[in-house]
Amino acid sequence: MVSLPDTSMLRTGAPLADRLRPPLNWLIRRVWRVRDHHLDRVPTDGPVIFAINHVGLLDGPMAVALIPDSQAMGLFTDEGVGR
Repeated sequence: MVSLPDTSMLRTGAPLADRLRPPLNWLIRRVWRVRDHHLDRVPTDGPVIFAINHVGLLDGPMAVALIPDSQAMGLFTDEGVGR
């Protein structure tokens, strides 16, 4: 059985997440040249699912740092589980 990591420290309102999100956002955008496109298509209220392509180990932390004011975050995969 695979256990998911505790992401409670990354939720909005958690002191660590609130302090780390701005500098991580800046660093990720400069080092990896991450850009956002079509933000006008993202609803301002209600639930949203952001799906990202897997390109490496840092996908999850990058998503957490770049998605603004995330209320809840879940990272799931079936890749390699039970194989």
